[in-house]
Amino acid sequence: MNSSQGNNPEQSEVVLNVRIKPVDEFLDSIGVCVHFTGRCEKPIRLMREAGIRHLRDEISWAWVERKKGKLKIPEDREAWVEEALKQGVEILLILNYGNAFYPGHGIGSKENPEREFKYFLRYVEFMVNHFRGRIHQWEIWNEPNAFLMNKQYGGDWRGGRWIGAYARLANAAAVKIRSLNPSAIIYTAGMEAPIADLVVPHIQARFDAIAIHPYCHPLLPEYTYTGIDRLRNSMGRYRKDIPLIVTEQGYPTIKGHFMWRHAANITLEDQAKFLLRVYCGNFAQNISRTYWYDFICDGTDPSDQEHNFGILNAGAESPRPAYLALKTLTSTLSEQGDSEPAPAAAVVGNEVQLTFDAPLSAAPRALLLARNSTHYFLLLWKKSSSKDELEIGGTNSDARIFHDDGAPEPVTIGIPSFSAGRLEATVIDPLSGAEKSQPLIVHSDGLKNKITVPIKEYPIIVRVVFK
Repeated sequence: MNSSQGNNPEQSEVVLNVRIKPVDEFLDSIGVCVHFTGRCEKPIRLMREAGIRHLRDEISWAWVERKKGKLKIPEDREAWVEEALKQGVEILLILNYGNAFYPGHGIGSKENPEREFKYFLRYVEFMVNHFRGRIHQWEIWNEPNAFLMNKQYGGDWRGGRWIGAYARLANAAAVKIRSLNPSAIIYTAGMEAPIADLVVPHIQARFDAIAIHPYCHPLLPEYTYTGIDRLRNSMGRYRKDIPLIVTEQGYPTIKGHFMWRHAANITLEDQAKFLLRVYCGNFAQNISRTYWYDFICDGTDPSDQEHNFGILNAGAESPRPAYLALKTLTSTLSEQGDSEPAPAAAVVGNEVQLTFDAPLSAAPRALLLARNSTHYFLLLWKKSSSKDELEIGGTNSDARIFHDDGAPEPVTIGIPSFSAGRLEATVIDPLSGAEKSQPLIVHSDGLKNKITVPIKEYPIIVRVVFK
């Protein structure tokens, strides 16, 4: 996807080239993080109703080996696994953390570095064998720069001796998993992109993706793209052609202090807007899946950041605006159209040139998704009028110090006739649920159709049908 100004000085159009991708690929990119215990029938049902196909959770070593040398899955964890699989949700399971039964929690330390990790690998082997045929996706550890590994080996979230130790553990665990299940899907531990950049050179085993956690609250989601681009460039230099996956990213609804001592007030509506931008923006950045952190709020304290990441309130008793926005997005994209679905293979991968009339200074961000050869969805949102990499500060948590892109802007879009038939377009707003029931006014300009839509600071859906 790229954009440019028209070459004619009198031409006021902004041009954007967008590659068509399949709807189902986008829908399959949507996941959430959970902290489940027990059967969790209702939360998983709400998950499926929102179009969420994937969940990520952990069954840590210390929970499995509660008596030294005896490994068993706790009943409350077994229950949610069975319920999720019953309702058709795929599971990414984290293999993580140490066990106090063993010196150095079974992972060693800088004084006594562990080379074999034999007790941790025994836990890995038990997990893979126990869930054989049920769970196929594994993430090796979680944020080693913040959880136990850095404490044992030294360093902090910016780096240290834990890097080499984690790489040895990850390589050994990946080899063990592949020996037990050659078709398993294995990810590294999630970390910030700049920290993953330090770990990647030490990764020797075969991984299916490098996991990243591009948190940046209260900054805009696009703030993370620079770090992601640098990571990809580094991987190219290391000749490591490995995809990226986001296993955690989210925004807590809280008034207070965040990363880097910034202060902000993130409202429920802000969270919904950011969720839409995260899922759509990451997919546009060729990230195959994003797990939003997290699905259910961990508590009810309005001042506790960890209690306010969810898109359902604590106990899954009621949905927040972010949940409703996601449900509207996925249900709209799941529409089959008026006729029998036709293969989209002929159009997927094609590049379409969109034009935007002034006064836009730059083309919006966009996704163009194909349901079939006549049924498409164009997702559009503003490219921030301020820098995506914001430099912000201050201590006033009442201020919205991240950029507010302001009111919707009506923009005329030129869409070429890339499919046969007369174009009809309808706008759906995922945040409000409003749908313009009548097709928008469509003008014909040679081979180009022109429609006028409101561009907002979060993705809107333009349903495009050729009849």
